[in-house]
Amino acid sequence: MTGHMVFTLLATVLLMTAQPLTVGAVERAEAEETARLLAKLLESGRMVIDRNQALIDDPHKGEKGFTPELFEEQLRQEFRMRTGIDLTALPKAPVSITIPPLAKELLPVLVQASREVIRDAQVVINQRGLGYKNFIPATYGSQASARFSKSVPVRLKQTAIEPRNPKNE
Repeated sequence: MTGHMVFTLLATVLLMTAQPLTVGAVERAEAEETARLLAKLLESGRMVIDRNQALIDDPHKGEKGFTPELFEEQLRQEFRMRTGIDLTALPKAPVSITIPPLAKELLPVLVQASREVIRDAQVVINQRGLGYKNFIPATYGSQASARFSKSVPVRLKQTAIEPRNPKNE
């Protein structure tokens, strides 16, 4: 994963401010902070996939043990390291850490979508005899974003600072 990768969630911010979710109307500051945290969570998931890429692509090993549960544990650790937020304690997060109500609602949805992506990829991940499996951070990110967006009226989009495709600018 390159250091130049940025997750643009402008569409997320616009959707959150224009369309009320279950929590009602959302202030712009809350929407922006929620978008930032969603981006950090998606980026954390991409980092977990990146760190496990050699295992995922190991052609000699069948059952790799890279389960949705292991992925979620590593995802939570990575997110906590990047944000200081413990996802297991979202409902009762300390007052010292301000987490918008909308983020408390949406972050678990993205975690669940991510787990489902890893669950659905088990056949590919555990395939013996095949090295590169095309289950890379970008693939995970696209699939997790799509699954997340089916559950909530929020769209996540991954872009690079310098996109290869000019249409993505």
